[in-house]
Amino acid sequence: MSSTEAEARQAQVPVQLLMMIPYISFFALLNDPNSSLAVWMTLIPFWSPIAAPVRYGATRIPPVELAASIAMLVAAVLLVTWMAARIYRVGILMTGKRPSFKEIVRWVRAG
Repeated sequence: MSSTEAEARQAQVPVQLLMMIPYISFFALLNDPNSSLAVWMTLIPFWSPIAAPVRYGATRIPPVELAASIAMLVAAVLLVTWMAARIYRVGILMTGKRPSFKEIVRWVRAG
């Protein structure tokens, strides 16, 4: 994916910006923990590790939502791990060549 540390840091910026969304909306979650924004943030695996505890501390989360949040988070972790293993298996042999996004998608599909 990246050949230098600077490129790796630059590639992490979009992920870090996505992770900042729950922190930015922290007070909105506390003001109305049962709003549709709070429910969706609890269910989206990227934000649920931050949003679900905030909601849980502010109000009682329905058990169905809590179970769905945990299940979606576990499924997302398994999916990302599976994809990373496929990319790593092919990518480790491609040293010196920077892959394109299309190549990475092809590696995940082909296995």
